[in-house]
Amino acid sequence: MEPMVDPMVEAAQLALTGVTVVFMALALVALMLSLIGRIDKPIQQLMSRGKAAPEPAQAPVTPVVEATDAELTPELIAVLTVAANEVLQQPVRITRVQYNQPQTGAWSSQGRISIMASRRRRDR
Repeated sequence: MEPMVDPMVEAAQLALTGVTVVFMALALVALMLSLIGRIDKPIQQLMSRGKAAPEPAQAPVTPVVEATDAELTPELIAVLTVAANEVLQQPVRITRVQYNQPQTGAWSSQGRISIMASRRRRDR
């Protein structure tokens, strides 16, 4: 027959075993990530040796032009074209400009409705 073990002792042993297993797994993951970082760094250095960093072109400083929603100035289109060229690293032609209007989500609208409904006067 098996000797009687206090349930609290058994629960403590089980909890300690579980925590130990979890921490060992986390340590293993941390070790693997560290090794991947150490292996990746020399590989990235070898890959970047052949590529020379391009020197940034010095653009003349021009004043900022304010544009309204209905007004697209040539300066604004030029700035957008240069920005797109830099990001995409290829020639870009701007054919249309569309302004993003912040849209109110359904959740926030419903929240405002419920707040306003809770503040209404109630006839008694």
